[in-house]
Parts: sequence; C-alpha cells; structure tokens
Amino acid sequence: MLNGICDKKFAEEKHYANGAQAYLFRNAEGECLQVLWLDDRREDVSVPLPAGQEVELIYLDGSRTTLNSVTGAVTVSLSEEPLLLLYDDESQGLASELGDPAVALAKAPEDIEAAGTSIFSVNGPAVTVESLRVGCPPLWKTTLRQQDDGVCEVAVQAPGSTPAREGRISVQLLSDGTVVGELTVPVDVVQD
Repeated sequence: MLNGICDKKFAEEKHYANGAQAYLFRNAEGECLQVLWLDDRREDVSVPLPAGQEVELIYLDGSRTTLNSVTGAVTVSLSEEPLLLLYDDESQGLASELGDPAVALAKAPEDIEAAGTSIFSVNGPAVTVESLRVGCPPLWKTTLRQQDDGVCEVAVQAPGSTPAREGRISVQLLSDGTVVGELTVPVDVVQD
C-alpha cells in the first residue's frame, strides 16, 4: 500500500449505504489508488470505474490480480480487510453508489476439516463453468459444477494435514478471456 500511495494526494472519501467506505488518492498524472472495506461483514459489490481499463486489485497480504473494467465496473468482495484498486483516471471521482455484482456468493461454505470437503455456490446473470476460474491454496483442490442457469457449485477439498486456520478461495469471472471480477471466499478450517 505504501508504494501505491507515496506519490498521491487524498482526493475524496465516500461512505456507502451498505456501510462500505472508500477513499480515493490521485497524483498529477491521474494514477489513482482507491481503498475500500466493509467493517462488519463480507459482501460482493460492483465498483464503478472508467470503462475499458486495467485495474490492479491488491490485497492486504500483497497478493495481486489484474482485472479489466470492460463494462465500466469491476466485481470484488468487500470485508473488514481493506482492498486496493490501482487504475488511471484524471477526473472521475468515487462512484455515488456501488452496484450489483456480476457474480456473487449465493451459498456460503461450511467449515472444513483436514481432508474434508466444503461446498459453496456463486451466481450471476452470465455465470457458467466456462466463465469462472477458481484458485485455492497449495495442496487444496477445487471442482466446479454447473448447478442451474447462472449458478455454479464449487467443491473445495483441504489437504490431509494443514496448519491453516483458513483457506482463501478466489473465484474469478471472465468475459471474453478477460478477468472482470474476483470474489474472495474464506473457508474456515476446524483444527483437532
């Protein structure tokens, strides 16, 4: 975060109806850093941004994903862990409101034990097995199945032995091969 903000000045702050907070920082060249979070829960949202831009999504742990605001927005998961969006825009401020996500968590995962399986589902108007890409921690496994029109089921299997307290599963939504959204789905690991 420090590298992303060091040459930028505070530009705007917004508190949304769902409780989400956003802060925008911008430099003279129009390079923007938007910081977003939601204090009391996890929620999938669409963040309006300038259309057709590469947007770098950065998590607090430093992991990064490149999204594209093909339709003028990107879909992300907000929680108490702030996330950062880096993009270029010289004039547009923060959106007046957050939109409905293109993909969202429909059924939350249950806690998982070592070597166990947990299932969750995601939905959205154009969600198919082909439009999703699922990532998981090393040695974890996932399978994806079309459950219904616009609904996909994700089965997550933990390794036989893991010191992890949580497995962070990422679900990316693709549009013509471009990543337009990424959900973060935490799966709690029950320790013996």
